[in-house]
Amino acid sequence: MALQRLRNTEKKIEKDPVVKEAYETTLQTYLNKGYITEVNPNENFNDIPIRYEFKTLVFGVNASPFLAQYVSRHNAELHKEEYPRAAETVFSSTYMDDSMDSVSTVEEESDNYTTLTKRTILRKIATIFDPHGFVAPYIVRAKILMQELWLAGLNWDEIVPNEMNKTFLRWLSELKELKQIKIPRCIRHESYVQLKRVTLHAFGDASEKAYGSVVYARCEDSDNNISVRLVAAKSRVALVKTISIPRLELLAAVLCLILTLSICAALNICINNCTFWTDSMNVLHWIRNRSTIFKPFVANRIGEIQYHSNPIQWRHVQGKQNPADILSRGCSISYLETNELWWNAPEFLKKNECEWPKSKVEFSHENSEIKKSKKKMQFEVQTMHTQSADVQTYNKEWRLDPKRYSSWTKLVRVYAWVMRFVENCKRTKTARIEGQLGANEIHDAEVKLIIKAQRSHYKEEFTCLFKQKELPKDSKLIKLNPKIDGEGVIRSDGRLKYAEMLSYGCRYPVILPRHDWITELIVRHFHEDSGHSGTNYTLSVLSTSAREVIRAVENKCTKCKLRKARPKEQIMAPLPNIRHNMPLRAFVHVAVDYAGPFVTVQGRGKRREKRYLCLFTCLSTRAVHLEIAFGMDVDSFLNAFYRMVSRRGLPKTMLSDNGSNFVRADKELKQLLQCLDQDKIIENTANKGIQWQFIPPFAPHWGGVHEIMIKSAKRAT
Repeated sequence: MALQRLRNTEKKIEKDPVVKEAYETTLQTYLNKGYITEVNPNENFNDIPIRYEFKTLVFGVNASPFLAQYVSRHNAELHKEEYPRAAETVFSSTYMDDSMDSVSTVEEESDNYTTLTKRTILRKIATIFDPHGFVAPYIVRAKILMQELWLAGLNWDEIVPNEMNKTFLRWLSELKELKQIKIPRCIRHESYVQLKRVTLHAFGDASEKAYGSVVYARCEDSDNNISVRLVAAKSRVALVKTISIPRLELLAAVLCLILTLSICAALNICINNCTFWTDSMNVLHWIRNRSTIFKPFVANRIGEIQYHSNPIQWRHVQGKQNPADILSRGCSISYLETNELWWNAPEFLKKNECEWPKSKVEFSHENSEIKKSKKKMQFEVQTMHTQSADVQTYNKEWRLDPKRYSSWTKLVRVYAWVMRFVENCKRTKTARIEGQLGANEIHDAEVKLIIKAQRSHYKEEFTCLFKQKELPKDSKLIKLNPKIDGEGVIRSDGRLKYAEMLSYGCRYPVILPRHDWITELIVRHFHEDSGHSGTNYTLSVLSTSAREVIRAVENKCTKCKLRKARPKEQIMAPLPNIRHNMPLRAFVHVAVDYAGPFVTVQGRGKRREKRYLCLFTCLSTRAVHLEIAFGMDVDSFLNAFYRMVSRRGLPKTMLSDNGSNFVRADKELKQLLQCLDQDKIIENTANKGIQWQFIPPFAPHWGGVHEIMIKSAKRAT
């Protein structure tokens, strides 16, 4: 019976190729990973199904609960002499995967954990549920211990060293004191009826082992009463890789921002109503400066802080008044319970804002996190420019001359490779940079090239700006209000200083000399990068005063020349003589053409019949005369023709289509012209002095004079 069910299942799988492929792929994956093995393989009997057995416990199978209990009790049976208390707990106090045991004293409880492994320690730490981080200073001690266990390289079931064992048991013995901590459920004070303002205050701090952030809510009611209460806290252990304390303080500041943003989203509080406190002057100095001048580690995090908050929101607090200091170092439950600084924040928050600590940020002139100091960079730029000038005097074919390159990207990358080579020459073999060029190297090369172009055209202006003197009155840069940024680039200082939604390059655009080859390469790069979109689009990417340079580049661009080139016009043939003979009256020289059929109703209650439009146009005045042809025979056409003659006079020359030049789709109209007896028409009209001309077949352009009128008549109907 089981074999029959297996075969039925195989037939169902065979019907769906997708399911079959997925089934075989999953089975092969289990074999490759060692989850299953084949039992008694036998290749001689094809009818016997292949059997596999699992090497691991499978969740979801009916027998899984039994197997888990069996393995647990079997393991306790094997080690009951070595761990009698633990074995007794498994035998008598365990149901499924839950163990509930009780002892008389704390010492007996500690004895159960005398032999500890990394698995049991993590299991005990995970039993504490504190999503808001109210007791984070206590839990961070366990996190630090877990990091030490990882660094020690212990396996999950390996016994921890004696020193770590004592540290954990000391932490575990304080766990019973958690029940003594009481936390108010409401963020605001219970007596406050109507709140006037709610603000958040985030504190961050770091130590060598951990860093963290704690956020408080400051509530002020209509009577100017102020209460401050803990909202949430978050702690993290320090990175395994050793980094400086200022960088750890920066990580704490980022954690402040992340935690505050999540609380603002939950409580519907604007981020502008938040204040961030730190006791690190380095962090405040970084936040109140441009992120691009720092190394990547600092620059990326400062950029995130400046994107979500205003540097004015970041303030300084002394270390003794910083509650996050407790979080970064850890403390016992008894100390945490009675610590007013942790639960109620610093006392100055309960006062007016004018009484808060003043944030006097001391800017350091020497900082290891800055890429290169301003003076050093300018000295290197001047030295490089001097050396390049010397090289050019001895060798006119200088390899790094920008005029040798027609692509801005290629020039920048070549320059970046040269700069890396020079930098690697200064380093030891193990510390050299390898691999592809990074974004920072590309950026540094661009900056160096722009600086070179600026120095070659604005030497006097650069000297005045560097020495903080006034520019010459005849300088072209006076109207641009130039300044030198931290990288040594001359930028225009406009009125967008506080437009923080814009990038730094938009608020302070780079000033480029108009007649320099580097400027032309940059404009050409953006012109080609935009898909040759035109002057206005390239102008929006670059600047408001680069229109003439952009047009000069477009005039040299081959693709733009091809795109803007106009095709040559066809030279038309001379007009025929019939179009030049200007008679004294209209309809002397006439062209005729048919249109239709049109379905008409001939009176009330009559059936519908087809009629055709017969159009006569004067070749001199372009006047139009319309008649209705009742049929497709020659007589109907001649009747229409004589009605036109009766009204307009007898023409001297008639011009019409040849029947074979009509579109094949218009079957009925083609049939009409084919039915016309051309000989009969000439015979009847020649007696009256009319000369009839037919245009050549398959040449509709010969009859354009009446075809255009037919089109107008069809549109009018």
